[in-house]
Amino acid sequence: MNPGKVRILPLLLVALASAIAASSSHAQSGIDMAWDDCATSGKAKYSKSVDCADEGVFDLVCTFVSPVDVPSLGTVSWTLDVQLPSASASTWWSASKTRYALSTASPGASCGEPLSNLSQVPPTSIGPFFSEVSPGRYRLKGDLVFMPGDEPTLKALVPYYSQTIQLRFDPGTSTDPGCQASACMIMDSMILQSTQIPAVRLINPANRNRVTWRKPDNGCAAATPTKKQTWGEIKAFYR
Repeated sequence: MNPGKVRILPLLLVALASAIAASSSHAQSGIDMAWDDCATSGKAKYSKSVDCADEGVFDLVCTFVSPVDVPSLGTVSWTLDVQLPSASASTWWSASKTRYALSTASPGASCGEPLSNLSQVPPTSIGPFFSEVSPGRYRLKGDLVFMPGDEPTLKALVPYYSQTIQLRFDPGTSTDPGCQASACMIMDSMILQSTQIPAVRLINPANRNRVTWRKPDNGCAAATPTKKQTWGEIKAFYR
């Protein structure tokens, strides 16, 4: 065997071991959503059941991890679905002007880097826009838009906090049967739009992207188990 190759082999093994160790310290790519705090904080809840009252705000904290670097991030577009057991409880949930709001105030450092910290001018939050997909199923959509010339770069496999979607009580809620109804809420997708590369579409959970309202934690279909992604899966994020 060539002595030079013998000396090089241990160096390659050390480099490979270092790369594996470094990759294991990063987060799994995908979307997360949880009540009260981010999914990885240890304080998050995936099921919420409280007495309906005439005031109150309940937070759905959203984070994500990109599988690839995203230079010049212009827009983060998100889609959330709300599924009710029947259309009869829909009136309370469809009061979009009073029921839903957005906040970009980060719950804490454990939630990853806030998008609002990545540029000189924080992104503009647009939405949520509300629509009815089918009886008993609603969709919320929104965008976080960075100013042209101030677009940040996202790093692969690094957690970022995007926004908090707020579910709000309002006068009359305490006696409204709609508030008493159960619901599943699923963060369907986040699309990272760049001016330099094709859009990166996140559709799988990093940990959990589903929560319940007045249902057991397993009341929604289980989230996809976390797993390492192949290069083919990473390419599938581009659309």
